[in-house]
This record gives sequence, C-alpha cells and structure tokens, in this order.
Amino acid sequence: MRKVTLAMFLNKLVKNKWWFFSYSTIVLLSVLINLQGYYVAIRMLNEEVFKVNMKTLEYTKQKYDSYISELLNISYSIVQSNAVEQLAAKSAIFNNRRTEYVRTIQKEITG
Repeated sequence: MRKVTLAMFLNKLVKNKWWFFSYSTIVLLSVLINLQGYYVAIRMLNEEVFKVNMKTLEYTKQKYDSYISELLNISYSIVQSNAVEQLAAKSAIFNNRRTEYVRTIQKEITG
C-alpha cells in the first residue's frame, strides 16, 4: 500500500485542474441555486404569514368593534330607561323599591 502525501495530492490536483475546476463550478452553481430557492421560499412564507396575521387582526378588530358598539347601545338604553330616571329622581328609595326598579330595568333591557 502506497502512502499518499499532501504533496502527491496537490501534484495530482495541478495535473487535473480542469476536472477540479469544472467540478467545483458545478457544486458552486448548485449551492447558489439552492440558496436562491431558499431565499425565495422564506420571503414568500414571510409574506403569507404577514397576510394571515393582518386578516386575523382585522377579524378581531371587527369582532371587538361590534361588542363595543353593542355595549354602547345597551348603556344608552339603560340611561334612557324610565326606571333609571325614577331612581335618579328619588334619592331616598327603600330597599324593596330599589329591587323593583332594578328588575324593571332588566326587563326593559332584555325585552
């Protein structure tokens, strides 16, 4: 078995440099093409994630806007209720009458 030294390897490499450079060029091209593919894939994924996040935020915003709008409508209904006006007008209301007014307000809101 023959010992292969670094000098022998470099000597063979210099003799066959056309083969080495063509092989290196092919490997380098394949690496560059794959890197470009990965870059495009990552950019597309980031764009899609951004679009999905924006749609989710818009949906959440619409949901909460409708909840807030509903709460505002309910609060206006409560404030404009006759029972609330009667409660506000009378400062000293007995506990049994207060409960009666609150039940009236609940009926007006739900009914």
